[in-house]
Amino acid sequence: MSATLCVLFNHAYPNNIPIIRKIYEGRFKNIIFIMPFARNVGDDVITSYRGSFSFQGMIADAAPRLSEYKSDYYVFVQDDVLLNPALNEGNIEKFLGIGPKMAFFPQFYSLSGPIHRWFWTTRVVWRLFYSHNSLGGSGAEMALKYLPPKEFAEEKAKRYGISCAPITYDNIENCKVPHFSSSEHTRSLNKSLMDGLFFSAHEKRSIILPYPFVFGISDFFVLHKDVFDEFVHFQGVCAGMDLFAEVAIPSGLMVCAEQVVQCKDLGLEVDWVWGNSRENLDISYLKEKLNENFLLIHPVKLSKMGDSIDKIIEMASAFHQSPK
Repeated sequence: MSATLCVLFNHAYPNNIPIIRKIYEGRFKNIIFIMPFARNVGDDVITSYRGSFSFQGMIADAAPRLSEYKSDYYVFVQDDVLLNPALNEGNIEKFLGIGPKMAFFPQFYSLSGPIHRWFWTTRVVWRLFYSHNSLGGSGAEMALKYLPPKEFAEEKAKRYGISCAPITYDNIENCKVPHFSSSEHTRSLNKSLMDGLFFSAHEKRSIILPYPFVFGISDFFVLHKDVFDEFVHFQGVCAGMDLFAEVAIPSGLMVCAEQVVQCKDLGLEVDWVWGNSRENLDISYLKEKLNENFLLIHPVKLSKMGDSIDKIIEMASAFHQSPK
């Protein structure tokens, strides 16, 4: 069994590459770095010309090079995610409960309900319904027909208890809370955009998406080689539509893989650290969290960890098991 580790960068931080390589080199034989814009960084670095909202496009760009490795699994991880040191190439099937034609994704959710439920929903709806709009369109008005049939995707969604219910206008004032923007002006603009989105909706002011998309934090996922080609195509189409990556990636896995294993299926935990604690992770916290039930911690900002870097590498080495 073999696995290629694909490290995705939202921004160009080439100085972090040697650190990441030391953390994972004993656990994965093949490690590839996918980085936006920076050129001539190294033979194991693929340059992509995408922004951080479209890292699914980075995957599509890198696919020809990745396919050369002919691995059984492709493991995608963001550069600021620290995986459990016990996870390696040799035990990935057992650790994540996956096999042929399968994938792993931490957890995905239905893209339905009040539009303020997830603040990226607005972007998704604009791209899908107003692709010709000069302000927020993509110009990819015919792209959906190149995804697997809607009926097939809906059947896949039902397997995971995913509702294809409408997106609704309820409590639209919630779109003006701070997490939608740091600027009061743009938060007010968001509400105006919501009004525009729902202007032509029927009297119940709800929008039914033309495809059963889901969403979820996409900073770590794994797929089998038999899923790779269809998944890459799905990502390329979504990149063309300029959908947000955290819709494109879980939706592509749900539709293209025969089964997607999630953390809840295995009793695994993830720690998506937000707020002020993003910059204050220390080595003792990492050691406490990365026990056998924890899959990952995010974000671990390597460029800001200082002297803790050597301890992180040492901690990873202590768990080292040679890939089999």
